[in-house]
Amino acid sequence: MQLENQSKIKYPNLKNMSNILDYLPYFSNPDNKFYENINNPSQRTYKKYSEDVHQFCLTLNHENMILTFPWKKWTKKAREYYNNPILIAEADLPTIQKLFTIPFRAEKFCQGQLGDMIDNEIFLKLLLRLKTLKMEVTDRFKVV
Repeated sequence: MQLENQSKIKYPNLKNMSNILDYLPYFSNPDNKFYENINNPSQRTYKKYSEDVHQFCLTLNHENMILTFPWKKWTKKAREYYNNPILIAEADLPTIQKLFTIPFRAEKFCQGQLGDMIDNEIFLKLLLRLKTLKMEVTDRFKVV
């Protein structure tokens, strides 16, 4: 009998969450320039992301927010969350991880996914939910 190779899921700890939440002010400010549309006559228009967006993506990956899972099978479910802020506001940590992972992975196949997440304030909503989850954990373990 052959066992399936199951990768170990890593959850972000409080320090990981804090490092990710450092980007909350950045995504909260609509005056920031998150990307630039580059028009090149020899190819399609593409988005050139700011250095902060690049660093945010690296941080998500480094801080255990990006998962290895069959994300393509979960895109329909993710759209339900992306289209309903109430679902995001009630999501648990593994779901938040999936919702960050999908556009991160999809960007490699369809450039512009991250820009759509920024424009629709999905990253902002996910960060706000992560902040709430972090506060809930912190409050639960406060010493009285």
